[in-house]
Amino acid sequence: MLTKSTSNKDGKRETLSVQSFIILQSNKKLKYNEFEFICFLITFANANLFGWWRGAILSWSSAMAGATICFYVARILGRDAAEKLTSKAGMGQIEEFFKKYGKNTVLICRLLPFVSFDYVSYVAGLTSMSFWSFFVATGIGQMPATLV
Repeated sequence: MLTKSTSNKDGKRETLSVQSFIILQSNKKLKYNEFEFICFLITFANANLFGWWRGAILSWSSAMAGATICFYVARILGRDAAEKLTSKAGMGQIEEFFKKYGKNTVLICRLLPFVSFDYVSYVAGLTSMSFWSFFVATGIGQMPATLV
């Protein structure tokens, strides 16, 4: 939901209220590429309304908040369900991979535009990867997409 209102003594300042959770929930039925295009439009709108610097900060911090939520949803609720759907051996292999290459994997996946942002967060949350390693790799990897 995007709302635009005019405020300030000059009446020229525009604000954008992006309620990303509602947008995310209402667009679940869209194909991944369509949803990514909507996210691009929101980032572009943030830059136009708030200026390049503030818009980038807003878009980046919103992406980081979304990644954090997905990470903790998987961390808290997902491990048992994932083991039921796959196997303990399969989860063990993913765990070993993330112990060796977790930070690099998250960073590279964030740099690739065709890799689902949420899936990376969920998979990282299923492993024992530390939150701060995930957060730093996500933050660095998300920066180019936000700034471009």
